[in-house]
Amino acid sequence: MREIIRTFRFAPYARGQGPTFTLRVYDIHTRDHRGVWMTGYCLQAHPVSGKSVTLFDANDHSCLAAIDSEETANSIMGFLTLRPGDTDADYFAKYTPEQLAFCEEDAESLACAVSDKWADPETGFFDPKAARAYRRKQQRLYAKGGAR
Repeated sequence: MREIIRTFRFAPYARGQGPTFTLRVYDIHTRDHRGVWMTGYCLQAHPVSGKSVTLFDANDHSCLAAIDSEETANSIMGFLTLRPGDTDADYFAKYTPEQLAFCEEDAESLACAVSDKWADPETGFFDPKAARAYRRKQQRLYAKGGAR
């Protein structure tokens, strides 16, 4: 059973200049062989015009943080935005043409948007303080009617 626990939205491009993305994180109510909780995830691309496309949909992420946390989403996005040259070529052997096109066209911009959202600007690593500050900023914008 997959139970949605969190939805994250990313807009790496200026409005109308490229796709937006949605990451849904699911509780799959299971643990891996080490006893670590696992989550499922679904990453969708929403083009400026046309239908949304599911790029990745799996139940294989082992969580080292709370399953509903920004840190878990950051971890998932870390491997979903890998591109050829970032790791072994074998990693991409089973990618679909749509996934490879995503790697070529949007993965780097999406990785930067994720980093802007949650990373320490000096180290580039996930920072809970940066995540909280970003969340507060989005809440203020939403209250004023400007958040996306």
